Amino acid sequence: MPLNFGATLEGDVAKVLHSPEELRKACQTLGAAISTDYEGKLPLVVGVLSGAAVFMSDLVRCITIPCELEFIAVSSYGKRSVSGDLHFKKDVSVDLKGRHVLIVEDIVDTGRTLKAVREAFSDRG
Repeated sequence: MPLNFGATLEGDVAKVLHSPEELRKACQTLGAAISTDYEGKLPLVVGVLSGAAVFMSDLVRCITIPCELEFIAVSSYGKRSVSGDLHFKKDVSVDLKGRHVLIVEDIVDTGRTLKAVREAFSDRG
């Protein structure tokens, strides 16, 4: 069934935790902080597909400094892999050595994916 992003969630969601306006303001605040912290550094913003794509597009619109964008797609080996082994189905196409890399993830439940991506990127410079 195709997703209808314009549909309301009435009846499907027990409680809305944050309104669209609250999310917009948080995104603006984060974008402003990134712009201040990385002024003059050309950060590389890397989104973890596919969940981070929509938020990342909103976030980079709130960043007022130049930045580069990349996307990665990762999966664990096996359905319930706890080993931390990660397979890059799509990797970045630029050299990470000496770069300021910001990883954008949609939902962090266990943190294993984010930790493994961070370690893999750290190993590259």
